[in-house]
Amino acid sequence: KGATPKTEANMSINKPQQPTQKAPPPLSVRGHDYRTVNPAFYSGLMRAVSDLYEPTTNPQGFINIGVAENMLMLDKMLTAIKSVSSEPYITGADLGYNDFGGLPRFRTALAHYFARHIFDITEKEENTGLVVNPDNIIVYNGGGSILESLGSILCNPGEHIMIPCPQYLAFEMDL
Repeated sequence: KGATPKTEANMSINKPQQPTQKAPPPLSVRGHDYRTVNPAFYSGLMRAVSDLYEPTTNPQGFINIGVAENMLMLDKMLTAIKSVSSEPYITGADLGYNDFGGLPRFRTALAHYFARHIFDITEKEENTGLVVNPDNIIVYNGGGSILESLGSILCNPGEHIMIPCPQYLAFEMDL
């Protein structure tokens, strides 16, 4: 008498609870806009950049006059770079405007590097699907660009960012 019968309701008390995942930090209003807006100039630029004119290999390609990019010295620049670089795959397209998030092959190389050397993911684990996704990596051309984008994406107008000291001297200007 007085013993509580074992039922599903009172047995669930002893079941281990699944850990709850923390929600990612919210993006600013601008951050949501950046994720959803694909301006016409961007898609046009990407179309042109992916099919650039080259006199012998792609004579029907685009001559991109939509950006301030001087390609007159391209041959000399490639010769100079190749004379000091062991990377044989550098092309003229690598030296101009391209994917705004970074060249796909560079982001893929970074993903493999991060997987092996930062997150210690073995090749066997990587082959089973445990990977660093290159689509989650964005490469910018300098700290100022990164800071400006992060400030816009993460902060709404009127919000503040704490800056540690000592600091990068142009930090406030870049934000």
